[in-house]
Amino acid sequence: MNIRSVFLLTLSTLVLFISSCSNRPEITEQNVSRIISTLSSDEMQGRHAMSPEIDMAADFIAKEFSKIGLTPFDEDFKQTFTLYSIIPSQSSVSVNGNELEEHKFFSITNTDSVRWSLTDVTVETINESEDFREALNTYRNDDRSSIITVSEAHSEWFSRYRGYYSRANRTLDIDQKPNDLFVLTNDRVRSANVEIFNKIETQPLANVVGKIPGQTEDEILLFSAHYDHIGVVN
Repeated sequence: MNIRSVFLLTLSTLVLFISSCSNRPEITEQNVSRIISTLSSDEMQGRHAMSPEIDMAADFIAKEFSKIGLTPFDEDFKQTFTLYSIIPSQSSVSVNGNELEEHKFFSITNTDSVRWSLTDVTVETINESEDFREALNTYRNDDRSSIITVSEAHSEWFSRYRGYYSRANRTLDIDQKPNDLFVLTNDRVRSANVEIFNKIETQPLANVVGKIPGQTEDEILLFSAHYDHIGVVN
């Protein structure tokens, strides 16, 4: 079993049937204060998920789990996974023989590079009468790579989404999903040449999972909370 979280690092206690720890930790003001003070200390630098300090927090929590008598869910309290950041780097899009200005297109990609001609993808349209946000989500979640032309009547929403997707896209899976290109135009696409290049950064992360073994294996009681935070904001 692999418990993974995209943007929410978790610390979890699983109780297989209802049982008690071999060590019954006493909840005291002093101990609670010690844990809170450690996790909120300047040394932790706000525990941003993409920072080295999140590893310090995970190690601390794992030690606390061990102290109170929990056992690892797998071989270790830390359940590691990799988060990928796909950062738009360079792109060139030509439609009907004309190179498009950058504000006329954006892509949602899950790979380091895309090179298309019109024969490589399907062409879809979001027309003036459609709900742009709903249609975008439909194409984003389907199983095909597409060039989607967007009516210029949606230019305001197109610009907003372009700003969002021009930033880094974080995902657990690389090269596992189709790629889409959205183009703001009222013209029918007769030819296209697309080149998109992304920079991909990897970040190892971990959930922290401990368990209390019970008498049966088919019942699980899960307590979960996140331990990452916003980091240091200037």
